[in-house]
Amino acid sequence: MAASTKEKGERLEHLMCWLLSHLPGVQARRRNVYSANGAQEIDVLFYNEPTTGGFAEFGSKFIGECKNWVRPVDSSDVAWFAWKMRLGGVYQGVLFAANGITSDHKRRTAAQSIVLDSNSETPSRQIYVLTLDEVADITCTGDLRELLIDKAMLLTGRDPF
Repeated sequence: MAASTKEKGERLEHLMCWLLSHLPGVQARRRNVYSANGAQEIDVLFYNEPTTGGFAEFGSKFIGECKNWVRPVDSSDVAWFAWKMRLGGVYQGVLFAANGITSDHKRRTAAQSIVLDSNSETPSRQIYVLTLDEVADITCTGDLRELLIDKAMLLTGRDPF
């Protein structure tokens, strides 16, 4: 029997928690957290204790959002994630888009603009977009760290994906 949409989402959340928790100092602390009014859900809240070999760029707390959809995410999905980051007072977030960002030129350009505008705010908000294809190549914590460093460099170079 094929997995339901909910099951697929939970699997991606589990993968994100497992993967990022391999970075020294990173802990997945809470999953599926709803705002007091129930209007917003954050898939994963992470705590990051600065430590040698960790990823200090994440700061002490960051959020993770998982989109395990057949279709790639588009600009409205990226904007909603950026808004969740802003409302939650976090400056780093990982958007795990199983199938990446849309290839539709207009929507992709809009998604890039949202990520880059967030990065240029003061203080800066960084959105790290990861795909299943990218994490499939990870064989050790060093590979994960290098992928995140590459993502940070892409944000600095103004070409996030």
